[in-house]
Amino acid sequence: MAESVVANLPPGTATMTKEVTPSGSGAPSATFTLQPERSGAASVSLSPDVGDTVFVALGEHGWTELLVGPREWSELVPLARELLDAAVAGRVRERIWSRHGEYVNSLSYVERDGRWALVGDTSRPLFRWRVQEEGRRYLPWVL
Repeated sequence: MAESVVANLPPGTATMTKEVTPSGSGAPSATFTLQPERSGAASVSLSPDVGDTVFVALGEHGWTELLVGPREWSELVPLARELLDAAVAGRVRERIWSRHGEYVNSLSYVERDGRWALVGDTSRPLFRWRVQEEGRRYLPWVL
Protein backbone atom coordinates (compact mmCIF):
# COMPACT_ATOMS: atom_id res chain seq x y z
CA MET A 1 0.00 0.00 0.00
CA ALA A 2 2.70 2.50 1.00
CA GLU A 3 4.66 1.73 -2.17
CA SER A 4 1.65 2.51 -4.37
CA VAL A 5 1.17 5.91 -2.71
CA VAL A 6 4.79 6.90 -3.32
CA ALA A 7 4.67 5.54 -6.89
CA ASN A 8 1.69 7.79 -7.71
CA LEU A 9 3.42 10.97 -6.49
CA PRO A 10 5.65 13.16 -8.65
CA PRO A 11 9.34 12.12 -8.46
CA GLY A 12 11.16 13.58 -5.47
CA THR A 13 7.99 14.19 -3.43
CA ALA A 14 8.68 11.64 -0.68
CA THR A 15 10.99 8.81 0.25
CA MET A 16 10.00 5.52 1.78
CA THR A 17 12.15 3.47 4.13
CA LYS A 18 11.54 0.02 5.57
CA GLU A 19 13.05 -1.02 8.90
CA VAL A 20 12.80 -4.64 10.02
CA THR A 21 13.19 -5.37 13.74
CA PRO A 22 12.54 -8.42 15.92
CA SER A 23 9.29 -8.28 17.85
CA GLY A 24 8.42 -9.71 21.24
CA SER A 25 7.10 -12.90 19.67
CA GLY A 26 10.39 -13.47 17.85
CA ALA A 27 8.94 -12.89 14.38
CA PRO A 28 10.32 -9.86 12.53
CA SER A 29 8.25 -6.70 12.36
CA ALA A 30 8.52 -4.07 9.62
CA THR A 31 7.99 -0.32 9.88
CA PHE A 32 7.35 1.61 6.68
CA THR A 33 8.08 5.34 6.95
CA LEU A 34 7.07 7.84 4.30
CA GLN A 35 8.96 11.09 4.66
CA PRO A 36 7.85 14.00 2.47
CA GLU A 37 10.58 16.19 1.01
CA ARG A 38 8.51 19.33 1.64
CA SER A 39 9.23 21.06 4.93
CA GLY A 40 6.12 21.40 7.08
CA ALA A 41 4.40 18.30 5.63
CA ALA A 42 3.40 15.39 7.88
CA SER A 43 5.38 12.16 7.77
CA VAL A 44 3.62 8.80 8.16
CA SER A 45 4.89 5.52 9.61
CA LEU A 46 2.99 2.23 9.41
CA SER A 47 3.98 -0.65 11.72
CA PRO A 48 1.89 -3.80 11.30
CA ASP A 49 2.15 -5.97 14.41
CA VAL A 50 2.41 -9.73 14.20
CA GLY A 51 -0.84 -9.98 16.17
CA ASP A 52 -3.85 -7.83 15.49
CA THR A 53 -2.66 -4.22 15.34
CA VAL A 54 -1.27 -1.65 12.93
CA PHE A 55 0.45 1.30 14.60
CA VAL A 56 0.26 4.53 12.60
CA ALA A 57 2.46 7.53 13.42
CA LEU A 58 1.18 10.74 11.90
CA GLY A 59 3.05 14.05 11.93
CA GLU A 60 5.55 14.89 14.63
CA HIS A 61 3.99 13.28 17.71
CA GLY A 62 0.64 11.81 16.68
CA TRP A 63 -0.02 8.08 16.60
CA THR A 64 -2.90 5.66 16.75
CA GLU A 65 -3.53 1.92 16.76
CA LEU A 66 -5.75 0.31 14.16
CA LEU A 67 -7.03 -2.88 15.78
CA VAL A 68 -8.21 -5.91 13.86
CA GLY A 69 -10.53 -7.28 16.53
CA PRO A 70 -13.43 -8.94 14.73
CA ARG A 71 -12.39 -7.26 11.47
CA GLU A 72 -10.28 -8.79 8.77
CA TRP A 73 -6.92 -7.30 7.82
CA SER A 74 -8.43 -6.28 4.49
CA GLU A 75 -10.74 -3.91 6.36
CA LEU A 76 -7.79 -2.13 7.99
CA VAL A 77 -6.13 -1.23 4.69
CA PRO A 78 -8.74 1.45 3.81
CA LEU A 79 -8.42 2.95 7.31
CA ALA A 80 -4.63 3.18 7.06
CA ARG A 81 -4.93 4.45 3.47
CA GLU A 82 -7.31 7.23 4.60
CA LEU A 83 -4.72 8.50 7.11
CA LEU A 84 -1.94 8.29 4.53
CA ASP A 85 -4.02 10.10 1.90
CA ALA A 86 -4.91 12.82 4.42
CA ALA A 87 -1.20 13.43 5.13
CA VAL A 88 -0.41 13.62 1.41
CA ALA A 89 -3.24 16.12 0.87
CA GLY A 90 -2.33 18.28 3.88
CA ARG A 91 -5.53 17.44 5.76
CA VAL A 92 -3.74 16.73 9.06
CA ARG A 93 -3.29 18.90 12.13
CA GLU A 94 -1.99 18.32 15.63
CA ARG A 95 -2.49 19.81 19.08
CA ILE A 96 0.79 19.47 20.96
CA TRP A 97 1.30 20.07 24.66
CA SER A 98 4.75 20.77 26.08
CA ARG A 99 6.29 21.81 29.39
CA HIS A 100 9.61 23.62 29.52
CA GLY A 101 10.14 22.80 25.85
CA GLU A 102 9.62 19.04 26.36
CA TYR A 103 6.82 17.13 24.62
CA VAL A 104 4.00 16.02 26.99
CA ASN A 105 1.17 14.83 24.74
CA SER A 106 -0.61 15.44 21.45
CA LEU A 107 -3.84 14.80 19.57
CA SER A 108 -4.03 14.33 15.81
CA TYR A 109 -6.94 15.37 13.60
CA VAL A 110 -7.85 14.56 9.99
CA GLU A 111 -10.11 16.74 7.88
CA ARG A 112 -13.14 14.80 6.59
CA ASP A 113 -15.84 16.53 4.56
CA GLY A 114 -14.75 19.97 5.77
CA ARG A 115 -14.75 19.00 9.46
CA TRP A 116 -11.87 17.98 11.72
CA ALA A 117 -12.14 14.47 13.16
CA LEU A 118 -9.99 13.24 16.02
CA VAL A 119 -7.69 10.34 15.16
CA GLY A 120 -7.24 7.57 17.70
CA ASP A 121 -7.50 7.67 21.46
CA THR A 122 -9.07 10.75 23.01
CA SER A 123 -7.57 10.21 26.45
CA ARG A 124 -4.83 12.52 27.63
CA PRO A 125 -3.13 13.00 30.97
CA LEU A 126 -4.56 15.44 33.47
CA PHE A 127 -2.16 18.34 33.52
CA ARG A 128 -1.40 19.30 37.12
CA TRP A 129 1.16 21.81 35.95
CA ARG A 130 1.25 24.58 33.41
CA VAL A 131 1.77 23.43 29.87
CA GLN A 132 1.98 25.22 26.56
CA GLU A 133 -0.34 24.21 23.75
CA GLU A 134 0.62 24.54 20.10
CA GLY A 135 -1.58 23.95 17.09
CA ARG A 136 0.15 22.69 13.96
CA ARG A 137 -1.44 22.34 10.51
CA TYR A 138 0.64 20.26 8.12
CA LEU A 139 1.15 21.20 4.48
CA PRO A 140 0.32 19.02 1.46
CA TRP A 141 3.18 16.92 0.12
CA VAL A 142 2.66 18.39 -3.37
CA LEU A 143 1.53 21.88 -4.32
